[in-house]
Amino acid sequence: MPRRLLALVVLSVLAMACDPSRPLSPATAGVRKNITVPVPYVAKVTLTDLGGVDGGTSYGSDVNDSGTVAGWATIPGHITGTTHIPPSNAPFVWSPATGMRFITICCGSAYASGINDSGVVVGTGAHGTAWMYRPGQGVTPLAPLYPAEGTANVVSASRIGKDGRINGDGYGNNRFYDQNAIIWNDWNPSVAIPQLPSYYVTGLVEPYPIGTGIDDNGDATGWFDENHNPCWIFDASGGLTWATVMIGGTPADTSNCNGVNTSRNVVGVASSVVISQAAFLLNFPTGQTTLLGSLTGPNNWSIANDINEGDYVVGQSDYVLPGTTKHSSAAFIWNAIFGMVNLGLLKSPNPSCSANAINHDMQGNTIYVAGHCVDASGVTHAVRWTVTIAYRLLS
Repeated sequence: MPRRLLALVVLSVLAMACDPSRPLSPATAGVRKNITVPVPYVAKVTLTDLGGVDGGTSYGSDVNDSGTVAGWATIPGHITGTTHIPPSNAPFVWSPATGMRFITICCGSAYASGINDSGVVVGTGAHGTAWMYRPGQGVTPLAPLYPAEGTANVVSASRIGKDGRINGDGYGNNRFYDQNAIIWNDWNPSVAIPQLPSYYVTGLVEPYPIGTGIDDNGDATGWFDENHNPCWIFDASGGLTWATVMIGGTPADTSNCNGVNTSRNVVGVASSVVISQAAFLLNFPTGQTTLLGSLTGPNNWSIANDINEGDYVVGQSDYVLPGTTKHSSAAFIWNAIFGMVNLGLLKSPNPSCSANAINHDMQGNTIYVAGHCVDASGVTHAVRWTVTIAYRLLS
């Protein structure tokens, strides 16, 4: 049996036998009616600084199962002849073999936000134009949702799945009435997620959907800009469902939903009067919400940004620097067996990190995570974590 499949089977069996709202400790996770099972743990983490351009900033947005990272970096301003070229942001792809390679996008700053296992990259350029880049074929603009509205039509791409479906959002001339989440099939809009009917009075504004994540089956997720910002999933087979995140048995005041996998588990961040920012996992089939805690305690802040097919979650958490009382932020990886694990920081006078994306498929026992950290010069750089998952037998 392949290791990845074995890991998923083990996690499924254990999840049914325990309270999913409480992460299991490795000391007890293997004991299930005297049956010995392999229990995963984080065996090794390698943190790689992807650098920047002439000391500038860079951010890692997404990573595929080959470990290739997509993101963006700041290109410093310069003077050519008598012309002053202002600073701008340029999308890149990075791999250990090639380093940082830039994607040429016309006219102003642009940002890469997603990459799939085929190396297809999506992002957003200047003036609200979304685009797709195929290696060896160049850049293709993503078609607008409201083409008749010309420059009033604004679109933004978020993530791209294995099958080429892209999730994002956009609006036309009147963003109060015609803002939608958009799913592109290749480059053409195929689905527009509608606004929710408003059940409370907010002037002209209706709850409009934001598109954030997409899984390997092409199922998309996001959230509505509405009272409790409920999460939504659009099933590739043709159905829209939405659910409110619950904290302590009551609806969260706000919730943003950032990533989804094919088990219809959605992750994000919610807030309430008790917790200002709480990372959560919401299972759509059951509606059950699991709070992931934080690296410093149950009521300190955390944000979940993405989830892979093995139900490993990555994000950012409050963190107290060792030997001090100074709070910072650290990147984490989490699953229901070993809980939340710190992925480590770059050496910096003010260390801080965020894990923004995790590859959906594991190559053997390796997981790739993309994000950003503050480096020794105090500059934010794109980074990649390589996480090795090992298993111990417990009985």
